[in-house]
Amino acid sequence: MYRTKTKLMVVLAAVFLIGSSFAVAGAYGYGPGGKHGNIGQGHGPGGRHGHFGHDPFFRLVHKLKLTEDQKTQVAAIIKPQEEQIKAAVTALAKARVQLTKDILSGSGDIAADSASLAAAEQQIAQLRADIFKQVMTVLTPEQKAIVQKKVEKMGTHVDEMIGKRFSHLDKWLSKYGQ
Repeated sequence: MYRTKTKLMVVLAAVFLIGSSFAVAGAYGYGPGGKHGNIGQGHGPGGRHGHFGHDPFFRLVHKLKLTEDQKTQVAAIIKPQEEQIKAAVTALAKARVQLTKDILSGSGDIAADSASLAAAEQQIAQLRADIFKQVMTVLTPEQKAIVQKKVEKMGTHVDEMIGKRFSHLDKWLSKYGQ
């Protein structure tokens, strides 16, 4: 149940990131020659965490068992927007880095950095929505049901994650806080 919800969330975000996931990973030192070595190295068969690693798009494609025709149709939906996707993901990564730098330095315009980050998030959300709407038309009723189940479970999973994180914070604060 947890994995299904997680995969759906990942798919929603990852469908549009297929063309840009390697660019962002490379920027942070992952991928060939990076922190995790060459593609195909690491834990599990085929790579760091199995055949699909951390890439949610490919995990979703595997879970939904898309036919070759469906894969071609999904690629045709994503391909025309590839440059927009790459630009949006790049802008998001740069906005996050700039905000973090300014927070840590104690200088800079946090409000402007936050606005840039929000604008980048909004652009990605819109791309994701546009692409996902089109991808849903390619799926069979059974595949749509898998996606729907993931969406339904998403809220519970998010609540669990938030609870767990605050639990860790509460424990730390009770130990070290005054």
